[in-house]
Amino acid sequence: MTDAPKAPAKTEIVNCHVHTFTTAHTPLYFPHPLVAVFRYVPWLVQFLRWIVSLLPYDNLTDKFRRIEDFHRTGSRGTQRDVFRELLHYYPRSTRFVVLPMDMAPAGHGPVREDIVTQHHELAELARDPDYGPQVIPFATIHPDREGSAAEVRRCFDHLGFRGLKIYPKLGFSPTHPVLMNEVYPLCVERNVPVMTHCSRGGVYRKGWGQDQQDTV
Repeated sequence: MTDAPKAPAKTEIVNCHVHTFTTAHTPLYFPHPLVAVFRYVPWLVQFLRWIVSLLPYDNLTDKFRRIEDFHRTGSRGTQRDVFRELLHYYPRSTRFVVLPMDMAPAGHGPVREDIVTQHHELAELARDPDYGPQVIPFATIHPDREGSAAEVRRCFDHLGFRGLKIYPKLGFSPTHPVLMNEVYPLCVERNVPVMTHCSRGGVYRKGWGQDQQDTV
């Protein structure tokens, strides 16, 4: 008598890098001051994408399509809305490491909702009865911001965050004294991981060229 075949093991997907921030958390003038117009005239980006699609420049068409998609998703009212859209592309059992960003100090104009508010809303998403079990919330920090280490501690101790994401291209060194003396020791004490952004592309400090971005 032979053993019955075993059922295949269930595959669990954990996406370790997603963002749910909205336009309210991004600088008004990034990546170019003219993009601020899209916030007030949202149909304009669709119109420009259509105009570009009539031209024989596939790369330009793709770039405008990405801008349109980014703008549409970022225009959602809450992080919960963005997360719900994200779920359409994954199996329902997928879990996500959600990474906020503090872009206000990068010099690209005002940000409507500060990082404390962004963290708070992410914590609410992680407690959401429908989506919370799929959310693994990480905190973030810009060490030049006053009280930034205390905010990370609040995220760990009171909001239940599970790790830290740093984004040096926003204008600081990963060996910043606040990180070295206060934040990294706290992460060791709490036994939580630290993730850092190290690839090209994305947001960067105003005035930093590619060489400077690559060396942080």
